[in-house]
Amino acid sequence: MNEKELQNIWNKFTNKFDVSQLGLDYEKFKLKMDTTDKRKRFFDKYSQSLGLGDYENFEKNISQLSPQPDQSPQLSKPSQTIDPSVFNCIKNSGGNGKNLQQTIDNPNAYSFVDKTGEEFTFWGNGDFLYIGKNNRSQGKWKCKGSNNFEVITDWGGTKYYYRSETGQWALTPNAPALEENFIKKIVTKHLRSKL
Repeated sequence: MNEKELQNIWNKFTNKFDVSQLGLDYEKFKLKMDTTDKRKRFFDKYSQSLGLGDYENFEKNISQLSPQPDQSPQLSKPSQTIDPSVFNCIKNSGGNGKNLQQTIDNPNAYSFVDKTGEEFTFWGNGDFLYIGKNNRSQGKWKCKGSNNFEVITDWGGTKYYYRSETGQWALTPNAPALEENFIKKIVTKHLRSKL
């Protein structure tokens, strides 16, 4: 089954109906949608209220990634090969890092979504993916001690740096520290001239 399409239908279904009264969760829902006959019954009952369109497109979209039992073997989910403690600096960084979760489709990647809907995905090998509302960018990440991390990514040929201490993107890796030092130098110089 097409997991993404199934998840979209589940979201529509749970937004429209109180599934707790039906004793239904996502895993049970998947079981109720695992055959063509079951999907047809669901479609006939809920297509109008959920705005699912016509049945042919519904079935095509939801079953497009389903291997046919007689045509291909069932693939098992890949096992995790990375030690999850690699991500501790992200989890310990506070802010959105505390919401870091293993991704559904890759056991070696962890991600979180911040308050603005931006998604940060981290792989154990140091790869990084940012998905914003209107853009996406790939880069690298690394721990900066046990409670902070840094991301370096490239947007349109310009390098950007993200530091968990500030929770902001900058054009230089130590932008907040440089700004603070610059201010200190100006104040010190100004004070010396007064003495």
